[in-house]
Amino acid sequence: SRTPACSVKFGSVQSTWYSWSASEEGPWTQWQWPARTPTEAGTYYVKATLPDNDYYLGAEMVSEVEIVSSALTVSMTGYSGTYDTADHSVYNTDSISVKGYVNGTAAQDVTGYTVTVIPKVGEETSAPASNDGRWTSAAVTNVKNVADSGAYWYKVSKTNYADAFGPLTVSIAKKDVVKPTADQTSYTYTG
Repeated sequence: SRTPACSVKFGSVQSTWYSWSASEEGPWTQWQWPARTPTEAGTYYVKATLPDNDYYLGAEMVSEVEIVSSALTVSMTGYSGTYDTADHSVYNTDSISVKGYVNGTAAQDVTGYTVTVIPKVGEETSAPASNDGRWTSAAVTNVKNVADSGAYWYKVSKTNYADAFGPLTVSIAKKDVVKPTADQTSYTYTG
């Protein structure tokens, strides 16, 4: 629910004011959906204020509310081809699919995400944590040589979504050398 609600043990709730803050101590912002309410993933505090009336003293209650990051579903394939002297994106840009949930509805295409790829180290069975320095120090954007073939990890990031991780395989095959015909005395390498 996008609007908080409260109840009282005795009597009825005549007029309750709701406000929110990123801190338990405030400052407090009046709740007005959707213009002035939190929308980013994080922890917030909601305060219900019940003013004095003819029979009861007013009361306030603060509750912690968490907007959790939504999950991403990612599908992509690593580059696969034959050595051709050119740089290629480490993943096939046409193969990537990123979907996420918005307001609990069915998965929708997500745009504006960031993809980071790093080589696997040894026999790693899971990707490093989001805050591991390798995601910046060892990031790979392009592959070119047969030696670039191998196992990689990807991380897809988007504000308000939990990072998604997965394996990626790059395969670059050696190029066949065209042998000169019997009547050629020289051959120029063309890549």
